[in-house]
Amino acid sequence: MSVRTTPRPVEFREGLPYFGADATVDKNMQGFVKAVDPSTGEEVWRWRNDTPMVASVLATGGDLVFVGAPSGEFYAFHAETGDPLGSSSVEAATTAVRRRTASTGRST
Repeated sequence: MSVRTTPRPVEFREGLPYFGADATVDKNMQGFVKAVDPSTGEEVWRWRNDTPMVASVLATGGDLVFVGAPSGEFYAFHAETGDPLGSSSVEAATTAVRRRTASTGRST
């Protein structure tokens, strides 16, 4: 299982991930979002996606976890249990998530 990239110009296409190179993902690859107990290092829960994940994860103080997938789906989970709370199509690959700082409450 590997991702191979070829550094050559690739045409930008609206709604698809753009990495500046051609990337081929082996068909057996998958992605995960995992929650880990910081005091023990033990995995608490895991969610599997059919393709590798390239987005950051946003965990809130209100027990919510948000993540976007390359397919354009945006998912919400319960932070403690990993139970899915919902999903929505954002019609474009999600490769980042805004973060909110506790000290200022501002999004960056």
